[in-house]
Amino acid sequence: MAGPRDDQSLAVFVVGPESSGSKLTARIAAHVLGVTTFDEWDGSGWCGHEMRPGNRVCHRSLPFMLPPKWPDFDEWIENHGATHQVRFIVTTRDRSISERSRIRRFHKGPEQVTNETNTAVHMIQDLLARETSTHVHSYETMVLLGAPYLNLLYDFLGVESDFMPEILDGNRPYIAEEPLP
Repeated sequence: MAGPRDDQSLAVFVVGPESSGSKLTARIAAHVLGVTTFDEWDGSGWCGHEMRPGNRVCHRSLPFMLPPKWPDFDEWIENHGATHQVRFIVTTRDRSISERSRIRRFHKGPEQVTNETNTAVHMIQDLLARETSTHVHSYETMVLLGAPYLNLLYDFLGVESDFMPEILDGNRPYIAEEPLP
């Protein structure tokens, strides 16, 4: 594991619509920042105690928990910006696959899932319009390109790492396959 190149700790918030690969991305970030090892954290909530110095990573799906809750980005920036460099990683995944996954996994109705996706998109658009340090990370691109794509994430986090977890294509179960020629 490697740490940040500079001496100010990071508070990294990994957000994205539910089933967008945000937990996986949060686990990767926590690993390369030296907060924990990849296999020691499931990617839920905080990794690294909020009140102690050092890097920390927080994962929150948009929305998270049941009943659904929505994070307050302004509160995060205010609470952590004085002691840490605040950075956001926004994860994305094909919308139809993300929504199908949520219907299957969380037994939500299509209308609820559509409404939650729309709210998540608006929140992400608002975040991208701010002057915050934000990196957009695509699940599909990570699956396709692997290590060279993860290097862009590592650069954003200010770390040097060759960490490459096993990444399986989680989209296959949601796509009707026809035989390739």
